[in-house]
Amino acid sequence: MTLNKRANTTLLIKLAAAGVTYGFMILLARVMTAADFGQVAFYLNFALLFSVIGACGQQVSLLRFLPPRRKNIHSPELRGLLSNAARLTALGTVLAFTILIVATLLARHLVGVQTFSVLSVVLGLSLILAVGWADFQAHFVRGYHRIPAAIIPKEFLWRLIVGGLVLIYSLMARPSVVTVLVFLLTTLIVLNIAQMRWIKFRVATPGLSLVQKIPCDQQWRKTIIPFWITSVSNIFLTNADVICVGLFLGPESAAYYFAANRLAMLLAFFLTSHNVVLAPMLSEAWGWGQRDQIAAMVHSTTRRTTLLTAILGAILFFAAPYFLRLFGSDFVQADLVFRLLILAAVLNAVIGPADIVLNMCGFERQAMHASAIALVASAVFLVIGAVVGGSTGIALAVLVATALRKFLFWRQTVGLMSLRTDILAAFPPSFRPHREIVL
Repeated sequence: MTLNKRANTTLLIKLAAAGVTYGFMILLARVMTAADFGQVAFYLNFALLFSVIGACGQQVSLLRFLPPRRKNIHSPELRGLLSNAARLTALGTVLAFTILIVATLLARHLVGVQTFSVLSVVLGLSLILAVGWADFQAHFVRGYHRIPAAIIPKEFLWRLIVGGLVLIYSLMARPSVVTVLVFLLTTLIVLNIAQMRWIKFRVATPGLSLVQKIPCDQQWRKTIIPFWITSVSNIFLTNADVICVGLFLGPESAAYYFAANRLAMLLAFFLTSHNVVLAPMLSEAWGWGQRDQIAAMVHSTTRRTTLLTAILGAILFFAAPYFLRLFGSDFVQADLVFRLLILAAVLNAVIGPADIVLNMCGFERQAMHASAIALVASAVFLVIGAVVGGSTGIALAVLVATALRKFLFWRQTVGLMSLRTDILAAFPPSFRPHREIVL
């Protein structure tokens, strides 16, 4: 199947997921108080961030090594990759959860931090375990090109189910933070179990073991730290801004910022619908020595995603207050924040998928260096932005950090592969479209 056909299918699924996502967020904003909605938003972003930290880069590892190896299900390399990646993800996620639970309880006891209840903290941090395993399974089936199975449970079903439960409950009483977290955690656990059973019966894979020690190849071992740092850097820039607002400015401000953040993420659906497909296809092309097809795939992706992102971005930018009112009239105060986040999303598309190219084509160490610089700089920008400019300062920090991160990856790709990923390079002087790429 061609890159564009796969991406089109993915885009349709993601648009449906977007409808459910925004319906879910608007529902929570309408039936909960702003402070309670801000707490739920904080926990969701916190779980996403620390589930990636706990996964030790194994999501990227699956996309890098699984596609070229997937056809030989009896190979020791495939069995070792899957078992060791699963074990490392499970151990790392449990360790991250345990450390955070202990640190939070100590902070409550020694420092007197009482912002959130103990029950909400335990439930909210438990999301790290459920989200971490759901993300691992999603990347696992992505490596097998089972894109609908990667997206539907992770981005569609859980919000649809939890939204239905919250709506029914709201007819009887106003949902509390604990109520919504219980619905979230229970639904994610059920969906994780269902997807594990689906994989067992529908995907031809070797038997996995989380207990038995299975030898791993050195190529996989050498990428653990680079992929870990790159993954953390990526998710940090995506979710740390909401967490910073919650920590520095409180749950009510987090609610307004979260609404703007999630609306701006609508622009990422075009980019991710291609990148979900592009990453394993690049890995296969690189692994099978098809170097001539990599530039064509990258340029095709940049052209399409930039055009679609720019069109939607212009609509959202000029009609920002009207979209924010969907969450409630008070949310209009996030107008400037929303517009800054829109600019960051458009910039992300314009420079292209240089980070994915480096990680899928064997330059993970160079990608790690760029990610480490971007991670430290992003943290500094966010703290300074929060202290100096509040929510607006944090949104501006996201824009600056996005520009720095994308430039670093773009420069590495040009230097190492003589490949430009930006929109200017995607349109050759003749403006002739590349032929369709098939893998």
